[in-house]
Amino acid sequence: MTNNLQQRLHRELTASEDQKARIFSSMKQSIAPKQTLWSEVRDFLSPPADTSIVLWQQIKDRLQEAPRSSFGWRIAKWSTAFVLIAAVVKVSPVFFLAPTTTANDGVMLIATDDVIYHSDSGFKTLEKGGQILLTKATQISSDGSFSILWLNGEGVIRGKNADIVVQDLASRKTSSNQSTVKLLEGDLWVQGLVLDNDNNSPFSVQVNENLVTVHDGSVAINTESVAVHDRRATIYGKNTITTLAYHQSLILADNTVNTLSTAEKNAEDVLEQLKKDAVHKNEIALRLQEHFQANVGITHDSGAHFLKRVAEEVDEFLTFDREAKLQKQAQQAQNRYVEAGVLLADNQADKAMESLQEYQERLIALQQDSPEGEQLASEQLAANANTVANVLPSDTTLYPLKDALLDASTIEGSLSADDVHKIKLIDDLEEFTIAVKEQQDETILQKQWVALKDRLPQPIDKKAKEDELETEAVVFEKELTPTEEEAVLFEQDVQSILTDVALTVKENSDEGKRNTLLESLEEVAQINLEEPEPTEEQKQAEVIVKTKTVADTLLENMKVYSEPNSQVNQLLLDLREQDYSPEAKGRILKEIDRILAEEPDSQKVRAGIRKEMINNQ
Repeated sequence: MTNNLQQRLHRELTASEDQKARIFSSMKQSIAPKQTLWSEVRDFLSPPADTSIVLWQQIKDRLQEAPRSSFGWRIAKWSTAFVLIAAVVKVSPVFFLAPTTTANDGVMLIATDDVIYHSDSGFKTLEKGGQILLTKATQISSDGSFSILWLNGEGVIRGKNADIVVQDLASRKTSSNQSTVKLLEGDLWVQGLVLDNDNNSPFSVQVNENLVTVHDGSVAINTESVAVHDRRATIYGKNTITTLAYHQSLILADNTVNTLSTAEKNAEDVLEQLKKDAVHKNEIALRLQEHFQANVGITHDSGAHFLKRVAEEVDEFLTFDREAKLQKQAQQAQNRYVEAGVLLADNQADKAMESLQEYQERLIALQQDSPEGEQLASEQLAANANTVANVLPSDTTLYPLKDALLDASTIEGSLSADDVHKIKLIDDLEEFTIAVKEQQDETILQKQWVALKDRLPQPIDKKAKEDELETEAVVFEKELTPTEEEAVLFEQDVQSILTDVALTVKENSDEGKRNTLLESLEEVAQINLEEPEPTEEQKQAEVIVKTKTVADTLLENMKVYSEPNSQVNQLLLDLREQDYSPEAKGRILKEIDRILAEEPDSQKVRAGIRKEMINNQ
């Protein structure tokens, strides 16, 4: 034994307890990662017996697919294949059986209140809180509310005091000539989440002789009107086609387009439905995360990830059938997409972007390979886009998935660069709206606004367009090209969002204090928040509506009593408590008398009302 070795042993044997503890800790740290890695690999890569049998059958089938060649070459190729197969199977046979990501399909009826629905045995009642899967066209009726949910995340239809027929249960990812729902009576709220392109079928509601289509957005529909509260809707009438943008409504009887008033936009039931839409999107995003996690296998943060990549390449190499090889390549692209979803959910954005970059590169390679590869890439992109494109607003952790899919769509050709710009701008404007409503720090809001304002669309100069047409008699709206019409609609979308933002900023601002963000919003978006002075006709109309509302309320209070004298006394008591002016009081009494004139046996009550009308003069 050499002197150096003897000295080293002596130092280690005579070391103090603290020194021994440090030595032991150092040894443990150097060994632990290897033990952890080996345990992870061993646990993950231990297939059950039946999996090995299935795998070996797949291997034999693939080898039989090998093309004919010279005997020597075949021996060399088969030998190499067997060596590679043996190595990979020894390490991880389950890599060959990697799961694919699929969405749960189905349409579910959820009874918020008691619902009557039609089945093979006639009409049945689904009690409040119950739910069933719809398997065919079904008539549904309720004096309360209910929801119809597409489980793959494509949208939801909510009914209130409605009678409808659900006509088409198919996925909205494929075109269909059948309307989704026929509205017989009542109110519907439609939240569509289908990517807005020509390859997909939107949610559609047949109402009277009109067809209302909703690609993505939130739309209120009844038998008299359609109101858009988010994104767009197109209404196909008998001889008309009308596209509504944000906060526009259409009277179906005469095809009149109106802008929703502040009261209509902020109505309690509208705000409640928009909240439900937001919850629905969040639930889909969470379900997406769980779905990715269940199908991902090994991710980048695992020391065994390189084994997964090796197995994918070997699996593709040993696939000799041309079509099957393209399928493998498409699956490898999908694996990167799923990994990115898991990494984003785990707040590992940098690694997720690497996976998304590879996902795009693999899709491009597929498209350039052959027409079959291009078709595969297009189908996979469309499937993923339908899953996330309209579900993920830009304030969620998974938004980079949508961002990458939109960019890939421009390469694939299903969306133009202009379309993608518009979608991203609307997403960012909505995120800005949320930040304003949450009253985030003013510096942050200013930074967001500076980044947004240069991306806003430039308004079309209508006067210049008229001059170009060289006639004042031309109706401008009817002379727009389809591209110009789309530009005007998009401008309306942006203008409506910015107006809402500006109103919120104004409400949150201290009165009399200068607000530079509000000033910039008004200047850039050309918004005037000053309410115009109402005309005399508008004032009179408002007085009539208010008088009728008060009269209806007082009538309800009166009819609690059955005796005419008691009814009149209750009416006079209510009028005194409200302290109406003589003029207003006279209008209310006159309106109540008019309503009662249509009711039998109301002479005594009307006599008391007329007496009070004379006293009021």
